[in-house]
Amino acid sequence: MSNINDGGPAFPHAHEDYPFQHGMSLRDWFAGQATEEDLQDILAKYFGCGSLPSRAEARMMFADAMLKAREVKP
Repeated sequence: MSNINDGGPAFPHAHEDYPFQHGMSLRDWFAGQATEEDLQDILAKYFGCGSLPSRAEARMMFADAMLKAREVKP
């Protein structure tokens, strides 16, 4: 089983009452930001007229692509 890069916490913070609560991951944040146009682009580019993933799967593909782009050094 491979580990999925979740990008770490989206909104990191330190609070003495909740030291282990980090909120949502950056991957989840990116997935939530995907617009309908983004989803249509992903579906058209990668799946054409074939079997389509659910919108949730397409959102996670969008998030994974955003995290991958962050790894590229200028």
